Amino acid sequence: YGNLQGLPGQAYGVLEVVKNDTDVLQRYTQTNTDTPFTWQRLKNNNIGGWSNWISVTTANTLSTQEINNDQSLIDLNTDKAIYNPYERVEFEGYVSSNSGKVKVEYYRREVLIDTQTIPFMAGIVNWSWYLPSADNEQYYAKITVVANNGEGNPQYIAINVDSSGKHIPIMGFLSSYGEYNPNNEKKVINNLKRHHVNYLQYYDCYERPEYLIRTNVIGEDSQAGAAVDYWKDLARRQIRADVLREYISLGKKSGIKNMLYIPWGNTSHTSGDGITKEMLLFNDGYKSVDGDLSAVTETLPGGDGKWARYSLMQANPGNSAFKNMLFGSAQKALEVMGFDGLHIDTLGPNYGNTYTLGGTGYGNDKAAEDMPAFINDASSFLNTDSWKKQGSNIRMSFNNVGSWGIDN
Repeated sequence: YGNLQGLPGQAYGVLEVVKNDTDVLQRYTQTNTDTPFTWQRLKNNNIGGWSNWISVTTANTLSTQEINNDQSLIDLNTDKAIYNPYERVEFEGYVSSNSGKVKVEYYRREVLIDTQTIPFMAGIVNWSWYLPSADNEQYYAKITVVANNGEGNPQYIAINVDSSGKHIPIMGFLSSYGEYNPNNEKKVINNLKRHHVNYLQYYDCYERPEYLIRTNVIGEDSQAGAAVDYWKDLARRQIRADVLREYISLGKKSGIKNMLYIPWGNTSHTSGDGITKEMLLFNDGYKSVDGDLSAVTETLPGGDGKWARYSLMQANPGNSAFKNMLFGSAQKALEVMGFDGLHIDTLGPNYGNTYTLGGTGYGNDKAAEDMPAFINDASSFLNTDSWKKQGSNIRMSFNNVGSWGIDN
């Protein structure tokens, strides 16, 4: 009982509040009259401020001419890309009709296991459903708008359940991080979520393989401190830390694992920044004996006049010192940006006729043997006790290109 700004006089009534990430809907129904009457208003958090109250007639007060029987349901979505057993699934959509109900049927594969009916008036329709106990399972919801003139065409939305994150990996990727626009970042993540992408690879967001995320320099540790605001990627494009953080934050809310991209077996230097000859591979057996740097293969040419800001040079992915350098750089990026894991990318089987320092042959078969060791060593390096105590479980995904080395 009382006053609501923008509405006349005092009245008894019920105030209903419906929220999502960007909008707040208030729906007020006056109950101290012979015929209940309803108003509603909307506030968009990105724009700010409330809209004016508008009258919303209820089903009981609508005349036949006033009822909109449009059975459209648009922008149907759920709150996450993937779920755990027993978790609550939040659904949302926008209806065109101003009177009706939504009929929902839930299926485990082809078996109907539950139903719901949700009445609506106009605008946003949202509801929730709790998942059963089964893990590593797939469900779908069949959703039908029912208006006075009958049922519309059903829509469908899938619900994947996998508490481990191992059984239903659906991969997507991002590649542009130069413009900060929260509305656009939210639109991108919502689209990926709607396609049930639960692992998101942040391609080419790194500055260099030796220091993946540029940070403020403190003392002798070039990886210490917070991430700087901007840096350049391999293709000279601007990378903004705030864009990465916005995507990562939205991804976490949507149940998406955010995977830092790292290049496997490549470095941007042949000397300096901690690079030693033992970390490199050579394309000439004789020159590799003494570590002649002119025999290190350019896997990607770069520099002045080329699209790449620097060259990628072939490194030895089985070398412990090289791995630890790369893992240390990745750990700092995880700490300062909040990534959930690493997406490790190869350039394919291009290790034929290569040699380690001292003249020992390397080759594609040896590189394939080093793949699982690289992944396991990265997991061991990053999943330390201190990280586990924080509830973190650093994930690994790997692109071996064309199934190369898959038997390893």
